[in-house]
Amino acid sequence: PQLEARRRDYDREHYVAYAKDSSRVLYWLALLALVVFNFLIFLLLVPLAIFLDSFQRHAVAAAVGLVFGLVFNFLVIDIEHLEPKHHLTAALLIPIVAALNLFIMTSLTNIFRGIWELPQAGGALTESAAYAALFLAPYLYSLWRGKIRAR
Repeated sequence: PQLEARRRDYDREHYVAYAKDSSRVLYWLALLALVVFNFLIFLLLVPLAIFLDSFQRHAVAAAVGLVFGLVFNFLVIDIEHLEPKHHLTAALLIPIVAALNLFIMTSLTNIFRGIWELPQAGGALTESAAYAALFLAPYLYSLWRGKIRAR
């Protein structure tokens, strides 16, 4: 009698539905956190970017892209029940947001450089490309290695 009561309480379909919903909520919260932290990091980099040359700004953008790419890749691999549209959404959304952040950072840097009569910083497009390339590199490597299952 006790075993039958436990079997009635455990409903596999209910558990799977709950796990899928939980995975989606976790995914969107993590994605939101990545976007917010991305913005905050680039905002905090403005004072540093004022005094960096072009190569150094590209290196910083690439390094931040790689770190966020590794975090994103870890997120995508470890959260179950994600559909390909979730992967695509994040893989497009975060680099686009980062590109906007880089434009904001470059604009603020140029404003401060103008105040202090320093040469203007350019290269927001190439900095964005460096960020996006290194952001997507861990994810593409995982796809190539077969760690991300096709769903």
